[in-house]
Amino acid sequence: MSMDTEVWQVLGLAPTGDARAIKRAYAALLKQTSPEDDPEGFQRLREAYDEALKQAKAIAADATGEADGAAGQEAQDGRPERGARLPAWGEANRLALRRKSREAPEESERTEKRDPSEPATRRQEQPGASGTASSPEAPGAGRSGEVETFMRRLHSIYNDYASRIRIEAWSELLESGQLQDLAFKQEIQPELLRFLAAHYQLPLPVWRMLDRLFYWTEDEIGLTRLVPPEFAAFVIDSIRQPSELRFEFLPAAPDFDPDEFLGLRSRGASLLRSGRLREAVEDFDRACEMFGFDPDLLRLRATALHLLGEDLRAEEDWRAILHSYPGERDALLRLADRLLDTERASEALGLIRRALDLLPNDPAALLALARCLRELECFAEARQSCELALLLEPSDIELRIRLLELRELELEGLLRVLKRYPGDREARFAAGELLLELERYEECEALMTEAPLYGLTSGMKALLGRALLELDRAEEAAPLFDQAVETADSERPDGCYAKLRRGLFRLRLRDLQGAEADLLAAASLGAGGHELAAGLAVCAHSARRCEEALAYIDEALYGKPDSRYHHFRAHILYDLKRYEEAIAPLDLRLDFEQEPMPVFWMKGVCHMKIGQYEEAMEYLSRARSLDDSVTVRYRLAELYIRLERYEEAAAELQDVPNKDDALLLLLGYACRKLGRRGDALRCFVDAANLAPRDLRAARFALDELAAGGDIAALTYAERILEASPDDIETQMRRLSILFEYGRTAEARQALAEMLDRVSPGGVHPYIRHYAGTLLLDRREYAQAAEQLQYAYDAGLRDDTASLLSIARFETGMADEALRLAREVLAAEPEHADYRARLERMEGKSKTSGILRLLQGRPNRESWPFSVKLRPLLFAPRDEPPYDTEVVWT
Repeated sequence: MSMDTEVWQVLGLAPTGDARAIKRAYAALLKQTSPEDDPEGFQRLREAYDEALKQAKAIAADATGEADGAAGQEAQDGRPERGARLPAWGEANRLALRRKSREAPEESERTEKRDPSEPATRRQEQPGASGTASSPEAPGAGRSGEVETFMRRLHSIYNDYASRIRIEAWSELLESGQLQDLAFKQEIQPELLRFLAAHYQLPLPVWRMLDRLFYWTEDEIGLTRLVPPEFAAFVIDSIRQPSELRFEFLPAAPDFDPDEFLGLRSRGASLLRSGRLREAVEDFDRACEMFGFDPDLLRLRATALHLLGEDLRAEEDWRAILHSYPGERDALLRLADRLLDTERASEALGLIRRALDLLPNDPAALLALARCLRELECFAEARQSCELALLLEPSDIELRIRLLELRELELEGLLRVLKRYPGDREARFAAGELLLELERYEECEALMTEAPLYGLTSGMKALLGRALLELDRAEEAAPLFDQAVETADSERPDGCYAKLRRGLFRLRLRDLQGAEADLLAAASLGAGGHELAAGLAVCAHSARRCEEALAYIDEALYGKPDSRYHHFRAHILYDLKRYEEAIAPLDLRLDFEQEPMPVFWMKGVCHMKIGQYEEAMEYLSRARSLDDSVTVRYRLAELYIRLERYEEAAAELQDVPNKDDALLLLLGYACRKLGRRGDALRCFVDAANLAPRDLRAARFALDELAAGGDIAALTYAERILEASPDDIETQMRRLSILFEYGRTAEARQALAEMLDRVSPGGVHPYIRHYAGTLLLDRREYAQAAEQLQYAYDAGLRDDTASLLSIARFETGMADEALRLAREVLAAEPEHADYRARLERMEGKSKTSGILRLLQGRPNRESWPFSVKLRPLLFAPRDEPPYDTEVVWT
């Protein structure tokens, strides 16, 4: 086959480097060419496909080489080498075109006015883009009018800089109805990529808008099939750029070239990211010569200069930014850092406060404020700033280290004050609290025991009690909390602190009633804070007021996002069966603890309850590796049962000593599923005996005994019906056993009570079966037929159908009776009763039905067998012995 045009003619394509386009064309033609019907055509198509793929590689390689050659020429012309993240696909040609337009402005003007669909125009505009997925021929040739119109609008927006940076203009273009059409998107994408190769100076929101439309970041491999890999990397990097470079600050002067400026700025940013700092600064300097008031350009240059150690120049850039743009927070904080490094804390303080005015509660600014206040020796204010930052970023290790350092520094200052003024009770109390926070309990005790010389306040007494409590001297601590409350009441009427501390002390001793009284009293007097809210949460949760406890712990977390509070919140949500909600606070707890078995256990159970079994297995297995307790093994066995891994469930529980009723039920269920009915029965009976009030255990024992026709089932049935008289399933099993052991009178009474209690529409088919059987036994055939027919229609067969055939036969419906009797015998041909009944019917049917009615109703002895009340043995209910309901959705 020819290496030229024949290949592409067979496929119906113009020569292209796009392998995906070739594969799509081949797949479409393959549907029309059957190897059986047209073997020659199939062979020709296959050869064309293979050859086209080979030529496509060559076309793509040529395009890449052309672009690389152009880029190399630019480097020889004196341009700085491109950064790794700038497009090598179209960039060299764009710059060459710009040089050419400067040398021949008239020719450039004519080119600009030319119809964009003309091949010559497009080839001049992007001579290096022949390696794209679209045809190397002019885009105008064969392109629909819609594509041409779209591309003209694209050029129009980009060439007008004011429109280019207006996001609304791009939204109007890219969110048009045209681009909702998949075929149009596929057709326009190669043209759009060719355009972006030379026109890539776009705001970040535009890049992300394009990504939402064409899914480039989700299909990077697909993108590299459309464009050379280096340009694909540039597109992805443009979408994911770490910090946005803004476009709105550039001047609108006619002699200012925004693309040249933006090219220098973006190339410098790329060089900066790749660590080529000196080259980056050179590009930034050239851009500053064009326009030196762009805040992003100055920020980039200042960063590069700082990394080069030229901090004086960097400081000038930060000051230049703030001179023109006072609201640039990044510049405020970076300049403040520079001032702090050079011992100009007072000047830095003003900058940091300006940054906080722009964005209050910013952790970075708060940390900078703490650092600044520390330099100014305002340790208490610095600690407050650091604590506020820690509330916002509780997992920040640097903040915790800073806070610890600030506490030490503040403590040193307070101790110096006490050396000079030992009677300063406020300083002594503040120093004692800091010692307690730093876990220096003995020093706290020593500091407080010196205080009686100068008078102990209620707060000091409570603080001394806290220190003794931490030193495991609870008996000495207890009277101090009472004294603190008494002293507070005598000093002033509030006593918030003393009552709060006594309440927390009582909570620690599990005196929940006394603790809640103290904490509520403290709250009514105006006390607040995370400790008070957490204490009230514990009291409410212990009293099973879970919703109230949840509200309190949320309040505590608002005051301090402590990991222990997150764990307690998860516990409350778990008790509320809001399992999915509980997972997030458990994850937060895991951030602070390496091997927390209770967290692993609870997280595993939560995942299990919402059906996430893979995650449940991970965390329960980790809990099992740390703890061999029954609680962990029980939940792991439950998970095995949910996964139908019954052998593993039984093995997990088999060797547990002193099994409780819940564990016995789980083990019994696993044994039942494994066919070990004897083991299952023993487990269920033992569980029911261990927990006589547990109806669930009684039901499992009843089901297993009733399935085997064991009269002991009656004991458990009566236990259940005493508490739940409307339990139909239990009533049916009781009836079955009563019939099995010939206790017909009791069965009739129970059946009558059931029929009286249950509405006709809600009567269970088995009840109808038994009612019909009793009526048949009394030779009330018409009523028996009515009841048995209902049971038969509900799906019962075998004995029900056989007895119904007798009732029908005796009411003159011989044909229907014979049909039923034959149907039953066909299902069980070895059943002697069924065969005898059918033979008797066939013999008696030779007598006219009218004659038989005239002869009177036959007695029971006229049949060659007795009507026996055959019990129905019920299989156990297949309900697992654990809660399967997921409340939270």
